[in-house]
Amino acid sequence: KKAIRRIPREEWLELAQGFKQKGFTVNDVLLAAYMRALYQQMENVPDEQVKVMVTVNVRKFLPTGKADAIYNLSGVVHASMNQTTGTFADKVKEVAEFMKSQRDNKEILYDAVNTFAFVENFEFQHTLKIIQDVRKQIVADGNSTPILSNFGMIGTSQISFDDVKVAGAYIVSPAYYAPGLMLGVSTYQDCITLNISFFESNTDIGLLEKLLDTMVEEIKSYRG
Repeated sequence: KKAIRRIPREEWLELAQGFKQKGFTVNDVLLAAYMRALYQQMENVPDEQVKVMVTVNVRKFLPTGKADAIYNLSGVVHASMNQTTGTFADKVKEVAEFMKSQRDNKEILYDAVNTFAFVENFEFQHTLKIIQDVRKQIVADGNSTPILSNFGMIGTSQISFDDVKVAGAYIVSPAYYAPGLMLGVSTYQDCITLNISFFESNTDIGLLEKLLDTMVEEIKSYRG
């Protein structure tokens, strides 16, 4: 199943313009909202540090700065926060400074390349077993690092299939069993969609809905 929240075009354009005027990226604001929302859903762990894995595009490190779209050239940045003290604006500023320090960090590229090289020559069953073993360990520990991935813009113009116009579109994030969690973000015609896919059998749906509601409230509170 999926939990979805959208911010309509007109409202999102206004918000995004405000972020830009302050010198922040959309991803800065999304990450700050995600981390604060995660922290607010945690109970009885005031000193627990919230960590989030953020996928980043490593194509910019290539000589041409781009690659074929089918290539999964993504690296990972690990961001963390200790508590939700201060305002949302304070957290956005903190996140922006951290992400700026990571933008030219080639260690992200090296880690991505090493990962690809590690599994390149494995048979499918071997790779699958590694993933399954990691999954078992996560379930046993009861802990997993949440993921944020902004898939980007599907398109700014109208998409049509013959005479059928696409009214709305978003990229579906991979589904995770709890405690795994991934937030996927995508934009179509300047309407942004936040999406969490999950397996209903072991997931607190109400908690995910509250998480997304909190995120949207935080984002909307940060206007021009």
